[in-house]
Amino acid sequence: VADQWGVLSRRQAIHAGFSEAAIDRRLRRGRWRVLHPGVYLTVDVPATWSQLLVAAQLWGGEGARISHRSAAILWGLSDASTEIVEITTRKRTKRAGIVSHYSTAPAGVLRKGPLFVTTPTTTVIDLASVLDREALEAALYVALRQRLTALPVLRNRIESLGKGCRGVVNLRRVVEEAEGLRGIPESNLEVKFLEFLRYFHLPLPESQYEVFDPEGIFVGRVDFAYPEFKVAIEVDGYRFHSDRHDWVRDRRRLSDLVVAGWRILHVTHADVEQKSVVAATRISELICGRQLSFRNDRR
Repeated sequence: VADQWGVLSRRQAIHAGFSEAAIDRRLRRGRWRVLHPGVYLTVDVPATWSQLLVAAQLWGGEGARISHRSAAILWGLSDASTEIVEITTRKRTKRAGIVSHYSTAPAGVLRKGPLFVTTPTTTVIDLASVLDREALEAALYVALRQRLTALPVLRNRIESLGKGCRGVVNLRRVVEEAEGLRGIPESNLEVKFLEFLRYFHLPLPESQYEVFDPEGIFVGRVDFAYPEFKVAIEVDGYRFHSDRHDWVRDRRRLSDLVVAGWRILHVTHADVEQKSVVAATRISELICGRQLSFRNDRR
């Protein structure tokens, strides 16, 4: 029970030596509390999210695993503040407080303490059925940055999915776009900036580009770059340098880039969120040498 944060099933209790009468007596006296049919909390404290995940898994029965958005939180693919309880099970029943998905297909599962959790690759695939494209793209790049999965692995899994699989169209498009990139964006804002460029039909740059001088000496790394034009783009979010040393070092980096012949354009969080035509025009002028020619076909 301690390994499951005070949560256990009726079956586990009997296997541990409790009689049916002893279990019912503890329930009547309030020493144990029912979380789901046949699943109990044995400590007198409010249930935590981790305990609710264990309880949902036990309720789901054999083959149940933590999946989708709950798995994404456990793998660090999402910073969602809502700690949703989401599982995949082999039974079709529903339960209040649990988002359950039915599947009898085998799935990659890894163990995290008492929890059976879908692998990062399977989790990204599952997320395609419950997230919009922007959130799915953000989760994918986190998984790639942390090397929890790889594009060839995802591509192979996608090809094995049926065309009717929910979310597969969005997932295939997001993976194809990731395959076309040079480098991996390092933040959600950088992912949104790529969507900003697609919105205005602008060429995609290289991500996290490292600049070297003609002697091969490292000058600095920029968020995005069009090396053929020596244009660097820094995407500035609502963040602050931890100390003056970091601020000074960043100013020197930008100055060194200018000395090396690079032009630097700053794009703000607001530019990206508001789809700033002014910012898009500046990029177009720097890399295309002309004013932005844009017609929004998205209706």
